Amino acid sequence: MATTALTAPEFLDEKQTAAKIGVKAASLRADRHRGVGLPYVRIAQRIRYRVADVYAYLTANTVRPQCD
Repeated sequence: MATTALTAPEFLDEKQTAAKIGVKAASLRADRHRGVGLPYVRIAQRIRYRVADVYAYLTANTVRPQCD
């Protein structure tokens, strides 16, 4: 039987995530309160964002100019 190694997802805290996407940490908090924005994980009283989710969010919100 083959075994698959599980790797733990990498996480960023609120400040790191805000810096990565170019917003203030307060914007992330406001988005969470409104139920919009990035998916997050609550661990006890701490909020963490998965690195993969942050990059997926950036990719999904990338605007590509169209040439005429």
